[in-house]
Amino acid sequence: MSSHNANNASLRQLDQKMDKFFELVREKDGHIEDKNKMIFVLQQKLGELEGRLKHMIALPAYHEEKQNLLHEKEKLEQKVKELHKGYQSEKRKNTVYIAIMLALICAAIVMIFLKK
Repeated sequence: MSSHNANNASLRQLDQKMDKFFELVREKDGHIEDKNKMIFVLQQKLGELEGRLKHMIALPAYHEEKQNLLHEKEKLEQKVKELHKGYQSEKRKNTVYIAIMLALICAAIVMIFLKK
């Protein structure tokens, strides 16, 4: 019986040691999982910062392109204004020509009726 009790005691000690070992493994696994989460968050932040950095590096070229587009826009707006002024001028000229033509046609009709 004493060997049986000794075996039971050694089995309990072995069981306790195994429980401690598995507890340590679970604890380490939890730590590893936490660190993996932190690494994932840091990788996301790093990706965001790289994106911002690329945008900031590209910003001078973007600014220059924006300035060129604004200059082109101003030129086009100026052309539109000039075309609009030209259109208004042509519209006035055409109105004057139509009025003169109507006056001449009326005069011609009056002359035709007076000759008869």
